[in-house]
Parts: sequence; C-alpha cells; structure tokens
Amino acid sequence: SALPLPLASASLVDLGWPLAPSPDFSPYGYHGTANFVDHDPRFPNLVEDYTCGTRTYDLATGYNHGGIDYFLWPFPWLMMDSESVRIVAAAPGVIIDKRDGNFDRNCAIGSSGDFNAVFVQQDDGLIAWYLHMKNGTPTTKPLGARVEAGEFLGFVGSSGSSSLPHLHFELRDASGRVVDPMQGACNDAPDRWIAPQPYEAPRIDTLTTHSAEPDVVACGIANGAPVHEDPHFADRFLPGDTVVVFASWSDHRNGDVTHFSVIDPAGHATQTW
Repeated sequence: SALPLPLASASLVDLGWPLAPSPDFSPYGYHGTANFVDHDPRFPNLVEDYTCGTRTYDLATGYNHGGIDYFLWPFPWLMMDSESVRIVAAAPGVIIDKRDGNFDRNCAIGSSGDFNAVFVQQDDGLIAWYLHMKNGTPTTKPLGARVEAGEFLGFVGSSGSSSLPHLHFELRDASGRVVDPMQGACNDAPDRWIAPQPYEAPRIDTLTTHSAEPDVVACGIANGAPVHEDPHFADRFLPGDTVVVFASWSDHRNGDVTHFSVIDPAGHATQTW
C-alpha cells in the first residue's frame, strides 16, 4: 500500500463510465445497477439512497453501502469467465494500492475473504475504489503509475463480500469520507458524471436466439468446481428447428409490457405476442 500523493488539481474531475465491453463482445447491454450509496448512517435496515429511495443496503455489523454496484447481466458467471466486461478508469489519476490473489467466485454478501481491487487517486484528490475484480486480472501497472480515463484496470469478478460478478465503484475524499457522485434530493453534492446517469433506466439489455432455453446457475461454484450458465446461443436454424427467443431487461417494473414480433424476410410479422 502506498501513501496518497499530493493533489494535482483542486478542480472536480468529471467521471466517465467505469465499464467497457471487451473488443469481441457486442451485446445491446451487459449490466444492471443494484445498489447506490447509503446516506442513512443508522442500521440495520435503515437505508436512504441519493434520491431518498431504498436502492441500497446496510448490514447489522454497522456497514452502510458506500458505492455503486454494477452487476453483469444476463449471464454473469459466463461473462466473468469469458472476460466479457472490462473495468476501466473513470477519471485520470495514479494507482496508490492494488489487491490480488483472492478467491473470486463468492455468492453472498458477507462472504469471507478479501476482494481483488485497484485504488486510484484521481487528479482532483478523490480516491476511486474499483472492487471485487476477477483474480489475476488487476492491471500489472505498479503503484505510482499513472492511468488515464478509460484505461484498463481489471476484469469484473465476485471476490470479497459479493453475491455475483459486479463492480463496486466508490469514491473517498482525503479524510476517508464517502463521496456520492450522484446528485439528488438526499445528496446535494455536485453530480460528477460526464453523461448523467438516470436513477432508473428501463431497457432491454439483450435480445438473442437459442437452440434451447438457457441453463442458469445460482452460484458460480458447485461442489468446489467453477460453473457458469449455458445459454445455448444459436443464430442458424433449419426448417422444423425449435427457436428460443430470449430477452433480458434492466430496471424492468411490474406492469411494464413489452411487445414482440417475429418478422419474416418480406417484413411480415409471422408471430406476435
């Protein structure tokens, strides 16, 4: 671990998106947002996110969630094993700490073991935490090395206190206090994102065809061995073949309706539901 470096700039640094698909991975989307910063210091089960909503959590141990969780979706363990999604620097700065070598297939909040991570002191003095990385993937750059916005830091994993592969992105000031980059009714600090992030973003993440219904797993390890989903992806079919159409959503709400049609080459809807 290295001591924080002197501040290079007193100005705010706008944040870029901290995830990026790998070059050979090109779905509509690849993530959902699970938890924001908890602004209610009381515990347990007393939570308040930046909108005064409840998309966050705390623990009976006294921990209040201090970052934003972006989880892989819809096949998180396969996406982790395939290294489909990269963690990238949200802002330029200097690497001040790294952790690696820890088990990366945990399936519950409160799991034992430390996380794999990279810590970057940004040019505005804030320290960005990139947590829960896949084992063996944190950047090989040494402590003290500079990184630019968008630069590779590691791959998404499920190390430490984690229920599935995700990035926990957290900001701290020089005093160690959490800085929430999302502005709202319960957080009057400035919004720090170059592209403002909505509280909810209802959307289809993926729309794919398969030869059979995807096989999912509850956890990325079974009987001590790594496992992941088998989607049975297919995009070529013969007459008489079964075609499974699969859609995944983020921020889908009860009552939301999606309309689907199968369109033939002439542009006619052969099936609609």
